[in-house]
Amino acid sequence: MTDQHIICSRCKCKYINDDKHIENDFGFNRLGERYKSCVKCRNKGNNYRENNKDKVKDYHHQYWIDNKETIMKNREALKQEAEASNGKILYCNRCYKNIPFDDFVCPNGKTYGACYSCLESRYG
Repeated sequence: MTDQHIICSRCKCKYINDDKHIENDFGFNRLGERYKSCVKCRNKGNNYRENNKDKVKDYHHQYWIDNKETIMKNREALKQEAEASNGKILYCNRCYKNIPFDDFVCPNGKTYGACYSCLESRYG
């Protein structure tokens, strides 16, 4: 029986043991070894964000409401620290972090309120 079928290690479903079915039902890792669990079992956890989108959004919104004063105080403290550094550190208005002056975009001597990584992620 084991020669004709391959059994998934998680769901215990049986799959036909030939190259075509192994490639479709299981797949191979980067070393060319067959996965022990089937494609269905490996993809079950990948849809967590999509399935729980509203719950996660509500959780983040509730966290913001509960901790708004603390978050705003921390941001103000970072801004004051950046101002006290005499231009060596600047505050990024997008990622809310203090970043060295070298990592800010300065075309024509003008500084934007965002660092390189934030502008790259926005404008690509």
